[in-house]
This record gives sequence, C-alpha cells and structure tokens, in this order.
Amino acid sequence: MARVIGRVSSPTFVGRCEELRALADAVSTAAAGSESVVLISGEPGIGKSRLISEFTSVCQDSGATVLVGECPPLGHGELPYAPIITVLRLLGRAVLPADSGTVHPDAGELLTELTLQGEQVSLPLLDDGSQARLFERLLAALLNAATTGPLVLVVEDLQWADRSTRDFLAFAVRVARPERLALIGTYRSDELHGRRHPVRPFVHELARSGQATRLELAPFTRAELRAQIAAITGETPDPILVDRVLARSGGNPLFAEELLASAMASAGLPESLRDAMRSRLESVPADVRDVLRIAAVAGRTVDDAFLAAVAALPSRELAAALQVAVDSNILIHDRDSPGYSFRHALLREATYRDPLPRRRRALHETVAETLTRRPELAGSAASAELAYHWHAAGRVPEALRASVAAGLSAERIHALAEALMHYEQALGMWDAAGDVELPVDRIEITRRAADAALLTGEYDRAVALATEVVDCTGRQSEPARAAFAHARLGHTLWQAGQGETAALAEYERAAVLMPAAPPSAERAFVLASEAQLLLRSNRREASAARCEEALEAARAVGASAVEAHVLNTNCPNLGAVGEFDRAVESAAQARAIARRVGLVEEIGRSYVNGSDALDHAGLVEQSIALAREGIEACRELGIDRRFGDCLRCEIAGRLLRDGRWAEAAQLVLHVLDRGPTGLNQLIACETLGRLLAERGELKSARRALDRAARLLENITSSVWIGPILEGRATAELWAGRPSAAASLLSECLALVQGSEHVFYTARLYELSIRACAELAASAPDAERARRDQLASADELLERLDGLLGELSGSPPPRVLASRAAAVAERSRIGDHGDPALWCRAEAAWDACGDRYLAVYAAWRHAEALVAHGAARTDVAMRLRRALLVAGDMGARPLREELEALARRAEVDFDEVAANPVGVALTALEQSSREIDVLAPAPRSGQGGPSSRIVRPSG
Repeated sequence: MARVIGRVSSPTFVGRCEELRALADAVSTAAAGSESVVLISGEPGIGKSRLISEFTSVCQDSGATVLVGECPPLGHGELPYAPIITVLRLLGRAVLPADSGTVHPDAGELLTELTLQGEQVSLPLLDDGSQARLFERLLAALLNAATTGPLVLVVEDLQWADRSTRDFLAFAVRVARPERLALIGTYRSDELHGRRHPVRPFVHELARSGQATRLELAPFTRAELRAQIAAITGETPDPILVDRVLARSGGNPLFAEELLASAMASAGLPESLRDAMRSRLESVPADVRDVLRIAAVAGRTVDDAFLAAVAALPSRELAAALQVAVDSNILIHDRDSPGYSFRHALLREATYRDPLPRRRRALHETVAETLTRRPELAGSAASAELAYHWHAAGRVPEALRASVAAGLSAERIHALAEALMHYEQALGMWDAAGDVELPVDRIEITRRAADAALLTGEYDRAVALATEVVDCTGRQSEPARAAFAHARLGHTLWQAGQGETAALAEYERAAVLMPAAPPSAERAFVLASEAQLLLRSNRREASAARCEEALEAARAVGASAVEAHVLNTNCPNLGAVGEFDRAVESAAQARAIARRVGLVEEIGRSYVNGSDALDHAGLVEQSIALAREGIEACRELGIDRRFGDCLRCEIAGRLLRDGRWAEAAQLVLHVLDRGPTGLNQLIACETLGRLLAERGELKSARRALDRAARLLENITSSVWIGPILEGRATAELWAGRPSAAASLLSECLALVQGSEHVFYTARLYELSIRACAELAASAPDAERARRDQLASADELLERLDGLLGELSGSPPPRVLASRAAAVAERSRIGDHGDPALWCRAEAAWDACGDRYLAVYAAWRHAEALVAHGAARTDVAMRLRRALLVAGDMGARPLREELEALARRAEVDFDEVAANPVGVALTALEQSSREIDVLAPAPRSGQGGPSSRIVRPSG
C-alpha cells in the first residue's frame, strides 16, 4: 500500500496583501467603466496560481464575472487559442443558470468555430481581415458577459501562450479601453529572460505602454513561511524545521510544500526539490506511476476515457490508481468537469522527465496511435496534438501528415501564426518522410505558408516562400498555376513594402501566363488583383481597363466573389473621372453580390467606396446616411473596428465641412479611443488635425497631422497625402507663415504630379494661391512680388484646369468650388480682392454644403466690399451672419479676423439686429440655405444639424 500524504497546501491564504489590493483596484477600475491590465510574474511555484485562486474567490462576492484560461505547455504554442477556448466554455456556464445545460449563444458559436476540426484545401483569397473579425466577435462575446458587473479575464502561464492568443489579448488591450474589462496574465519570469522568447516582446510592450500594472511575486519571508507550515500541519512548527525549510526552499511556497510533504511521508527532510518530487513519485505504486506518466505526456487536462484508452486498464483499476494520485496530492480533479490535471506544472515536468528518453518516445507513440484510432479523445486541436506526439515519437511520415492537417485546421480558424508553424514544420521533414499520401502537394503547402507568413507580418519569410512557389511552378507545365504563383508573389512584394514596380511586374507576368481562353475564375482573379494594385498605385486608367477585363471573365464563369471584388475596385476609378452615377451603382452592385454570397470584406468595401462616390457627387447628406447604414452593417458582421471606424472617420470629415464640428470631434475621438491601427488611425489623426487647425489649436493640430504623416510610410497617393497637407498648410497660414505653407504645398504637388486625384488635391491649389496673396502682401518690393505671385497663381490654375479637362464626366462640386475660391484668392494678389468673385466662391461652397468655407469666403467678400466702399449695411449683414456661424463652430482664427474687420469697417450690428433675414433678402437675394444659417445653430439637446440627415428608405 502507498503511504497517503495528508494535507499539502495551506488551507489558509498566506501573505500577498499588497498584491490582492492591486488586483482589487484593477476590478474597481473595470467596474467604473475603464479597462485595466495586470501582469503577475514570478518563478515557478512562487504562488501565482494560488494568488489567482484567492482573488477569484474574493471576486465572486463583488458581482464580477471571473473567467480563467490556462496556456498548456503541449506543443510550445502550437495549439491555437487554447486558453480562449477554455474561457468560452466557462463563459457558457458563468452567464447561464447552472442547470441550463447550454452554452451562451455567442460563446457557443465561437466555441464551435474554434474547436470544429476539418481540412480546408480550397484556394482562399488573401484576406488580412479574417482574424480581426474573429477577434471582434470574441471580444464582443466576452464583454456581453459583463452586463451586471465587470468581467475579469485571467490567462495563466503566458510563457506558453500561442501567437494567436497573444495577438487577441493585445487586440483586447488596445481596443477595449472604455469597457468594463480587467485583463490579468501570469507568467514565469525565469522563462522570459532569453531575448528570443516569443512572449517577451508582448509582455514588455504592455509594460512600456503604461497600460499594465506589473506585480513581481517575491519569496515568502520567514514569518510567512512559518504561517504556511503552521496552517499545513495544524500546529506551531519547530523553529529549526522552519529554518531548514526556508534554507532549502528559498522561500518558494511550492518548494516548501513539497519538502514538507516529503518529510511527513518519509520522516526526513529531502536535500532538494528534485529529491522531494522523486520521493513523491516513488511513494506511489508502479501502476499509478504509469498513469501519471501518461498524463504527463498528454501535456494537458485529461479525463478517464483518455487515460483508460491509452493505459488499457480496466475501469476499476484505473479508478483506484487515480484515487491514489489524487490522495497523494499529485493530481487534482476538477469537480465541474471529468478532467484530471497535475497540482502544479513542476510536478508534471518532473513526472515527464522521470522515464528514460526511449520510454518517453514510446509513450508519445502510444498516445498518438490512440488518438488516431479515437480522435474524439483529443483536446480542442486534435491535429496539432497528433503532430506533437508523432513528432516526439520520431515517426516522421505520421508527423508530416498530422502537421499538414494541423496547419489546415489552424488556417481555418484564422490562427495564421500557428498555421505557419505547422506548415514550416511539414516542409522541414518533407524529404525525410518519403512517399506520404496528403490532401495537398508541397507547392500548395509552401503557398499557404507564404500567405500565413505575409498575414502575420513575417515579410522576408513570405517573400522567400512565395518566390519558392514561383520557382517550383515554373518547372511544371501548368500555366494557370504558374500565373497564380506570380500574382501571389506580386501581392506579397507590395504588402511587404518592396515597391509597386516589382509587384506590378509579377502581375504582368501572371496576366501573360494565364490562358485567356476559355474564361476562368483564376484569370478573373489575377486580373482583379492587378486592377486593385494599379488603383492603389494611382494608375487609374490602367486599373479601369483591367477591371473591365476581369469583370467580363468573372461574369462569363459565374465567379461572383471576383465580380464583387472588381466592382468595388472600379467604383473609385469611376468616381475619379466624374462618372458618379456609375460609381455609386458599381458599389451597390458589389454590395448586393457580397451580401448574397456572404463576402464580409466586400460588404465593408462597398459602403466605404459607395459613400465616397456620393460625397464626390456632392450628395453629402446621402453619403453620410449610407455611411451610417454601413456602420450598423459592419457592427453586425464583426468588422466594426476595421470598416466601421473607417466610415466614422469619413462621416467626421464630412461633418467638419458642414460646420458640425462638435459631432465630428466626438466621432474622431471615439475612434482614437478604440486604439485604431493602419489607415483608420491615419484618417482619424488627419481629420482631427484639420479640425484643430481651423479652430486655431495649432500645436495640437501639428502633432496630430505629424502622427498621420508618419503612418504613411512610403505611400505617395494623393488620396492620403492631400488632406494631411491641407491641414498642415492651413495651420501655417493661420500662424502667419505663408512661406512655410507655400513650401509644403509646392513639395506635395510636385510629389503627386501625374497621378493625382483632383477631389483630394483641389484645395491644395486654393491654399497655394492664398499663400501667394499673403506673400505678395508682405513683400518689400510690392510690384515685383505681385508679378511673381500672379505668375505662380496662373500656373497653378492652369494645372488645375488641366486636371478638370481630363475628367470624362462631371467635375465634383467641391472641386469646382475650390477652383472658384482659387480664382477669388488670385484677385487678392496685390489687391483687395474682387467682391463678385468672392460672392461666387461663397455661393459655390454653400451649394456644396460646406458651411465653414462659405463663411471664410464671406469674410473675404466682406473685406473686398469694405475696400470697394460698399454700403455699411451690406457689410454689417454679411459679417453678422459669418460671425454667428464661425462662433457657433468654434472657428477662433476666422472669428477673430471677422471681428477685426468689423472694427476696421466701423459697422453697426444694431442696424440689422431687428430683422437680419429681411435685410439679407433685400440686399443680396441669398439662397434659402444662406437664410437658414443667419440664426445661431441650436445647441446640443435642442435639435440641430444632425436632424437634416436624409436616410434612405428601408
């Protein structure tokens, strides 16, 4: 009979008062509606799990929902989303009655997606948004659980976390700041000392960001160790025993427990922890040790069915062995599930290392054979487990087959880092495995590895793998496959930042290789991909031609996904040349197809492109309405942060023009508070910067615009550069630095020449000529400056007119308004300005719905009227209207200029105060829109501009 050891762990919690307070503060912060993050580190056995256990029990009384997931050591990070899957299972039990027997709907659907196994061998489109959509849905499922109190998400043993889990946690930390969520992670500090450890950058980035509180657990003091021993033994310990345990354990609580347990079993204190653990294992019968070794090799929580199948023991004998293991405090049994796990990871590691290497390989082989026969016994990632065990067993052919299956399964659930790991492992043993029957060949695995590397940011590896695919397909007589390989390499080179020239060369090679007849989905896809890259490179004419070819091929073979993709790409092409009706229709067709086929990415693109086309057409309210509809659709589809935030920024830019600056600021700050990345962060910063510049907050405006410019990297598209330079030049002009503004604008226009989108650059011409007027006014040689600046202005107008002449359709109303304003600005060079030209500019901006620039034009109009000796009543009426609108918006620099002009003109507002609308009608016969803005806009909560939004029916 084995000698059963009594109590091993202390029944009372010892010490860690400051740490418990820090964790309680984190929950309080979350309860107040702010996200909090805590990272707990320490050596193995120091008490991280015990602290979490005590903290969890305390939280249960506070109304918080606590979900704990562990990262298993199995596979060293090859099991995707392991702790998240555990949390989803817990979530189902946590938020529903205990006897419901069902899983929370959100959690249940995601759990099915993450655990359902299967091999997907079809050729997917490169899609960098799939994992982001999954992350949004995961976070939403977690946050839905925090309806009555804060949610505490605990992930233990982060040192073993897979890449997808780390990426999800980083995503949650970045975007969940306004939510009632507390994230707590534990990790072994000793394992993160190596610079190459994959978790080290994740932990250090959190620490450097200031978003995380770090707790380093220290060893027990002598007093704490004495309290621990007293609680375990139930009596006051001998001081000599306390000193000896302290000396040999170093104050490590687990080490102290193991040393004490071994001493209680053998009447002697072991010299080391290793001796104590060896003694613990030797104290149980041989059949119990066999079961423990199987559990250690499994590397995760196991149940009776798994152990019975691997050990081939009768149920009675297995039950007896497990009872001894539990009574000996080696295994613990989770009463809420049929699983058994080691009391501590160190016990599992000691048990795993106990047998000789040959015996361990045999155990891995037995486990793999059992899981092959009975896959239902596997954990949440059966293929990954099989790959791990076959590899550890040294069975290369089986390991290759399992690694391929594991990569395909990981790819299906968007765990791309883990997919890459499995694919590269498979490629590494391909030659040694011999003839193995697989669902895909080596080229296909290499291609999938290249895609996975690209989408996880491993750009050099992605290019190398994609180049290998091109080389391999070039040696075969399959033109279509070779063409597709060149297209994928082109896409990879572009995404890896290696320039459009090399990328387009690969696409051109693909188009040549791809057979034109008969039509095929593959050819349509290659042409569609090239068209999108041409669009991104500002080669819109070539992009439109490729779109036409791709659309014809896609429709000929019924390739709906490619058709939707092409229609979305062609929408901006049509809008850029003034074909607004066709552009809007193209986006609508793409959206209809995408909804029918279930193409989430294309639905998001269609709302962005379609609302842009409406905006270019001058239908601003309709564009805002479509964008708002798109936000709701994106929220439902799980792409709210990618496309929804993009649409919010687009709306903010349009509200900025309409003078609804408070609404615009609210939207932009909401997006920035959600931690956007990429282009969404760029658009948010650019919009905020332009708003701040017009408000006169010039330092803050420059910071926001500089941040946006840094995000551009090597992008030279006028679509992105134009608005940023518009904001920068505006800030310099309001700061009284026309020379700096002119220099910035000149550099920008030179950079985009030959490939500019006039909708995004028209205002740069207007601002450039405004700078010309300011420079002429301040030059010491007035006549020479006038000639030089007029020449510059004429060159700019000629270039702008050339761009307008290239349009095959109608010029965007905003572009025409910018031209009218540019002509009016030219009249200021060496003069006071032409009132008639400024009146036209004002009317043009009003017709576009741009209240702010209409007020700017009104200022210049009034300025010109004063210089030409116009009636004081006319000037007063115009200034009054402009001051009311500028003041309501908070446009401080413009308001101050209007006030200064009123003082210089000595206008008397009392003359028009009684009936400003009547005077306006009589004097200038203004449009109905101008009448609406003569009175102050309603304040928040009293109705206002937002009520003018026209929403589409249905």
